[in-house]
Amino acid sequence: MPEDDRAFATRLARYRARTPVALERLTYDCAAEAMTYRSGKSDGPTAGTETAEPLEFLARVFVHIPETGHITTRHYGWHANRPRGMRRQAAPASVEMPPLIIPAPRLAPTEATRR
Repeated sequence: MPEDDRAFATRLARYRARTPVALERLTYDCAAEAMTYRSGKSDGPTAGTETAEPLEFLARVFVHIPETGHITTRHYGWHANRPRGMRRQAAPASVEMPPLIIPAPRLAPTEATRR
């Protein structure tokens, strides 16, 4: 990154306002010049710790910074995490039924354009 790239530095600062890494789980060993990240999970593929060189760690974090103008897909309504979890908890585990699909009401053309 060039030192005079102010646009990138501004974008990076705005992105870092919402940190993607829990800083209390991150440690730096000066002698080994290595960063260690401890996962908050006790099992699964992302559990445990991972050690990387500082520049490699920064490269991994920078990969997740979206490009300028990039539109992030957000899930809402039926597909959002909270309603899916609520449906999963409310449904009996033994019954596997397809979800009920309710068709949307037909709107007048003028009403549809206003929405």
